[in-house]
Amino acid sequence: MPRGNSDTTEPPRCALSDDQLVANWLIEKVQHLERSYLVYDEPWRQSGFSGPAGRWDTCRRPVAECIDKAGAFLDIGCANGYLLENVVRWKKDDNVAITPFGLDIGDKLITLAKQRLPEFARNMFAGNAWDWAPPRLFDFVRTELVYVPPVLRKRYVARLLTDFVAPDGRLLVAEYRSRNHPYQTPWADAALRRWGFTVAFTRAGHWEGRELTRVAVIEKK
Repeated sequence: MPRGNSDTTEPPRCALSDDQLVANWLIEKVQHLERSYLVYDEPWRQSGFSGPAGRWDTCRRPVAECIDKAGAFLDIGCANGYLLENVVRWKKDDNVAITPFGLDIGDKLITLAKQRLPEFARNMFAGNAWDWAPPRLFDFVRTELVYVPPVLRKRYVARLLTDFVAPDGRLLVAEYRSRNHPYQTPWADAALRRWGFTVAFTRAGHWEGRELTRVAVIEKK
């Protein structure tokens, strides 16, 4: 799945169906990324990160900080499963047991995720989160807004809360930025609030004095 600015503006709707909008978006924005990830050997680069390992660690730990109890964790856009592997390890250090699940549109990336987490290979799925039917509800679901076109992002978040997140669970809406991203650009949590969602809290990851990660948490009551 793509990484980068969530582009929280909402352009006017067009005549295409929602499914066709998503299909076109995936063709334009996503499908070539699997090939670009797989040219690397380093696992953090195979997960879509272009910087050094230390920066990846700093910019991904905020996801784990939003997980406050044992349970099932679904990573949408899981790529090669490297984040899942590390979240399980980080939370184990906190005596919190996490059962990992992954979803990505890249078949080859899901194959890598299964190899990385062989004990949980049956929990790794190839599919598109817009129309994927989850086999269960999850205590924690991580996503990014860039996985669907801007005009559909409010509906996408609402669907995840309804169909993916368990009662008393949390939706973690992550946004990752490069060091060159315009500093004043609003983060994804601003769009979530504008759309009427209650953001319980956010967690941030900083590198060299700049915020490069923000995770907005929506709690399902």
